[in-house]
Amino acid sequence: MCGIVGIVSKKYNILPSLIDGLKNLEYRGYDSAGVAYFINNNLKIIKEKGTVKNLENKIDFKEKVNIGIAHTRWATHGNANKINAHPHNVNHITIVHNGIIENCNELKKDLKDYNYTFKSNTDTEIACAYLSYCYDQNKNIHMTIERFMDKVKGSYAIALLIDNDNKNIYLLKKESPLIIGLGKDTNYIASDITAILNYTNKYISLDDFQYAKVNYKDILVYNKSGDVLKKKI
Repeated sequence: MCGIVGIVSKKYNILPSLIDGLKNLEYRGYDSAGVAYFINNNLKIIKEKGTVKNLENKIDFKEKVNIGIAHTRWATHGNANKINAHPHNVNHITIVHNGIIENCNELKKDLKDYNYTFKSNTDTEIACAYLSYCYDQNKNIHMTIERFMDKVKGSYAIALLIDNDNKNIYLLKKESPLIIGLGKDTNYIASDITAILNYTNKYISLDDFQYAKVNYKDILVYNKSGDVLKKKI
């Protein structure tokens, strides 16, 4: 079972909390772990096979970071190795993903026709590439997500970063749990409340075919048509 953690904060010290969130999800079982975050406006991805401790040993906790996503993976598509570990990045888009993309082979074939190449054997990289393709067409993340929801079959809880937007985490949800935790000058993303209970017990649950834009001040949740929703905390 995979796990997702994300944090966006006004404070520049989130890396320990990201790792803490992953450790709180270790009970679910996993074979690799990784993080993606912005440092000095540049994206950095660190992935390791095996335990969260292996990942932790590769991280420079002196780095001043205020936004990032993290993941523990249980292999479904592709072997348990560093290449297949999340996060996955294609061009400007970086994601972590729980769930299974059922039409990934069809999407991969179409994307190869547009000269996309693939490093891993995962359905997640294909989902990331399709998001990248849609985003390249319109440069509008809302249109990108709505198009993704129309095209992609299967289950997904996705946390997404965009290279030219280092203030927001975007979320997409269908048939796989995803919540947004509320804190002071900090908001959290998780696949399981256990990941963030050390920091908050207030959260919003996303329903199927909903997506969200999360920064340290605001949380906006949308339906598939792009309408803003009022969600119960």
